[in-house]
Amino acid sequence: MHISGQLVLITAAGFAVAAGPARAATGTITANPNPCEIRPGAHDCTTYVTWSTQGAQHARVYVRAEGKTSSPEKEFGAATSCAKCGASWIEAGTHYVFTLMDTSAGGRGAELASVTVTAVNAGGARAAGGSGVISAAPNPCRIAPGKFDCATTLTWSTEGVEHARVYVTAEGKKVLPEKEFGSGRACEKCGASWIEADTRYLFTLYDFSSGSRGRALATVVVTAIK
Repeated sequence: MHISGQLVLITAAGFAVAAGPARAATGTITANPNPCEIRPGAHDCTTYVTWSTQGAQHARVYVRAEGKTSSPEKEFGAATSCAKCGASWIEAGTHYVFTLMDTSAGGRGAELASVTVTAVNAGGARAAGGSGVISAAPNPCRIAPGKFDCATTLTWSTEGVEHARVYVTAEGKKVLPEKEFGSGRACEKCGASWIEADTRYLFTLYDFSSGSRGRALATVVVTAIK
């Protein structure tokens, strides 16, 4: 049973034991190759989407297409993880947004992560726009006894992008307005040492090639556990 957000276990002797608050689900999603290359004579190429989750009993990945070939959102996969799920219909001039959702409650829940996939034509002619990936480790991070927050490290990279920035927002117990976290086309190890419990931190990688905020390339949600 659940009482005040806590999972309560009933022992064989009939005693109720609080097992602590349920852990917020987290996840990561990537695609490789990204961009994928369209060979001469073909009109599309294949990428392989990989995702994993923590603290989610059920998860689904949805995909939508924007650009030259647009299509409404549809389900791509229904599993808490996939090591190599193929998408063989990536076309040039189109952005494919793959979004990992927590569906543990039966319906569509929180967004855990997303990645945008694009294509390049053989010979180096790149489709309009760029692509990128972002991840965090550890995720969730663990709050040490006597502390109220913990640290995680963000890593991101981009393809076909001249400038990029990462923004972060917080929702839950602690709510923060969106602010810039970092700038640059890539960062191997950018630290965030202020991750608190019962809060979801959404880090979003944006294309800033035009000098202003462009499309979101990828997101990752970071949480903490005690």
